Amino acid sequence: MKKITESDARVSYFFNTIDRITLLLEDLLASQKPLLNGERYITDEDLSELLKVHRRTLNDYRKKGILRYIYFGGKVLYRESDIQRVLNELYMPKWR
Repeated sequence: MKKITESDARVSYFFNTIDRITLLLEDLLASQKPLLNGERYITDEDLSELLKVHRRTLNDYRKKGILRYIYFGGKVLYRESDIQRVLNELYMPKWR
């Protein structure tokens, strides 16, 4: 049976693969928003990018009562579940 050493190409490939996976996992963890009481919260800026609307439009939706929000420490936050609820309510199925 052949002995595998550090200079073996398979060993090098294995450790390079582990390093790439580690970097991908670190990026994934960095992009996750923390949960607070089981809820994820989205900032005004993030929601604007997600929905592809201007932040002023989100302000109008808040004033009209379309979007529930939390104003805390000078920031506007939205519960992810509230956004999903509004999108489901406003969903227009395809018709023929």
